[in-house]
Amino acid sequence: MSFRTIKTVTSGLVLAGLLATLTGMLVYVTPPIGSGQTLEFASSANGVGDLAENFVAITAGDLDNNGWVDLVTGFSSGTNEVRVWENDGTPFSGAWSGGSGNAVGDTSGQVYSVALGDLDHDGDLDIVSGDNNMDVMIWRNDGTPFNDAWSTSYNIGDGVNSIFGVAVAYLDSDGNLDIVSASISGTGSELVVWENPYTSADTNPFDQTWTAHNVVDTTSLHAVAVADLNRDSKIDLITGDISNQVRVWSNGGSWSFASQATLTGDGDIDALAVTDVN
Repeated sequence: MSFRTIKTVTSGLVLAGLLATLTGMLVYVTPPIGSGQTLEFASSANGVGDLAENFVAITAGDLDNNGWVDLVTGFSSGTNEVRVWENDGTPFSGAWSGGSGNAVGDTSGQVYSVALGDLDHDGDLDIVSGDNNMDVMIWRNDGTPFNDAWSTSYNIGDGVNSIFGVAVAYLDSDGNLDIVSASISGTGSELVVWENPYTSADTNPFDQTWTAHNVVDTTSLHAVAVADLNRDSKIDLITGDISNQVRVWSNGGSWSFASQATLTGDGDIDALAVTDVN
């Protein structure tokens, strides 16, 4: 296998295990690297799956708790728009899940965004999806994610238009994972945070009312991410929009968020990711 050099690492911690970059449904791999070594990716990718539909959303997580990172995808057409793909421990050899994935279920629109998080504290990663029918859907993982369609799904609420971004984070201090959704322009708030109703008395957030906290009525939002940007132990919001703006929103507690800074790009912001690069 040949490799393509991306960057030589001059300092920092050793990266353990394999580093994978996902492009559509192709997987690239590099060996572990450390200080003074070269970051390389394989010049060709392994095909995970190939369906006659457009992949427009993807995320990764260990869905069956076996130590291997699996995939979740969202489609913009067809049926069973949310699918999961099982990593059998040989991710760079052959198709995953027979090349077609396991159907989680149908949505009422094209799925533009997916995210993962344990919403009900059962130890399994559940799925959040956003679609062009304005729905924010949650899907319960019962511990057997690759057997059949997932039996429990729930629409926690609607955005003001197509949901182009969803994210999962601890937005308050109750220990429950909450949800952020970002919509393109409509009547009302395009950026909404959804409060997880899980309590010790009622442990099923898949049949309860999720309280919507409107953040802002702004321009069309195409992407959303979450991170503690100022190290105050509160998760802040980052949005990208059709006006070429990346905005950061400070979490002030009690479900209040304030725009603190704006970065200007040279085109529509369609995707966001946050990490410590230095």
